[in-house]
Amino acid sequence: VERLILMTSLMTGARKQTVLTMRLKNLKGFTEDKLEREGAYKLHAGPCTGIDTKYDKPQVLYVPKQLAEELVTLAKSPMMNKRREKFLVQLAASHPGLTVAEADMYLFLSDQGNCYYMAKNDPRYTIVKSPQTGQVAETIKRKLITKASSPFPKNFSYHWLRATFAYQLYQRLQALVREGMLKSGEDIDFIQKRMHHESRETTENYLKLFKMTHEKIIAQEIWEEKL
Repeated sequence: VERLILMTSLMTGARKQTVLTMRLKNLKGFTEDKLEREGAYKLHAGPCTGIDTKYDKPQVLYVPKQLAEELVTLAKSPMMNKRREKFLVQLAASHPGLTVAEADMYLFLSDQGNCYYMAKNDPRYTIVKSPQTGQVAETIKRKLITKASSPFPKNFSYHWLRATFAYQLYQRLQALVREGMLKSGEDIDFIQKRMHHESRETTENYLKLFKMTHEKIIAQEIWEEKL
């Protein structure tokens, strides 16, 4: 579950609130007849979808086929069925009279049957004083730091996955720019749309972080060769 929470952001560029408020109904479009030419499925997020987005703006995420298949497998697994049962039992006990349809159930639930992030259209949202806001990201971070090698950055945050998506997409598009299939600058426009940034400058700032790091590495390698 935690691996797929990470992979969904890394492979779609979605924010934490978007990933953690995905519902079962959102997976219904992952069928072969709806597979895009690039090998991904369109996933609509925002108003009327059940998936939260920043400022509640409509977004289209592109979910790679392999990731989509893993998400469907997770949703149908006995483990998640048990977690959804726990969710409904707790809902009946804590909020009598409230119900959640099967299609509106969260895709990602904890082993206690709790959602990781409470969507704004969740029937409990206006009642609960402190709705979940994705604290699972900190739990995953602690596990990564414990298990990963020592160079793993201690200041890692979940948002880095989104930035990494942008940079990997940038790297892939450079081949198209070199071949003349994209004009210089169109690659940034493409990334801006996939990241759902209003400002081109915001997209460029994401990429500058990685470019600067890359240049430092090159400079270091040249210096070491001279030594």
